[in-house]
Amino acid sequence: MDHLKERSPGVIALWNLESKIAKEVFGEKSVFYEIPEERDLELQRLGEGLLAELRSGRFDKGFRDYWAGPRAGKAGSAASGAQTAKPCSPHPMETLLSNYRGPVESREPLPRLMNANELHFLSFELPEYPPLARMAKIPSEVVLSVTVNEDTGEVKNATSVSGHPLLVKRALGAARRWRFDPKTQDTSRPIRVVLEYAFNCP
Repeated sequence: MDHLKERSPGVIALWNLESKIAKEVFGEKSVFYEIPEERDLELQRLGEGLLAELRSGRFDKGFRDYWAGPRAGKAGSAASGAQTAKPCSPHPMETLLSNYRGPVESREPLPRLMNANELHFLSFELPEYPPLARMAKIPSEVVLSVTVNEDTGEVKNATSVSGHPLLVKRALGAARRWRFDPKTQDTSRPIRVVLEYAFNCP
């Protein structure tokens, strides 16, 4: 980044302009992070529409100096001849985007109900993956013990048996909103629920 500041101040000005405009329009809250998955996918698809233009070479000139690497020596130096190394790619943006494979529908780790075949719900929702645990990329298995009203199937109490502390709180919050089917679920004793948190690979 320091090299880019030295060689291409115009690019840096444009780089900073984006954050200034975003802050002016949207405030301090990021428009790219901590957003619903549907919005994230929408933004990815909008970005995909710009690929052809980015790969066209139209914007390569603005990044060519950055990709060229440092000068061989100081300007005016007899040893270096004030030459700049050639770009490592004649089309920097094409090279940069060469591994792009399209929008990723889910990049976040999602919990999975491991003993679903033993459970019978009338109402169920997966717990949210806590932002801090997601940033720390914490995978874990959370085991809950749930006490249910024998007549209505509503959860009376939920406690954690095991699991990472960062994941347990959200899991318990979701569990208290579940409702089991008292006709098919044995509600005479606490119900064991196992949630596995793992990362989806694109």
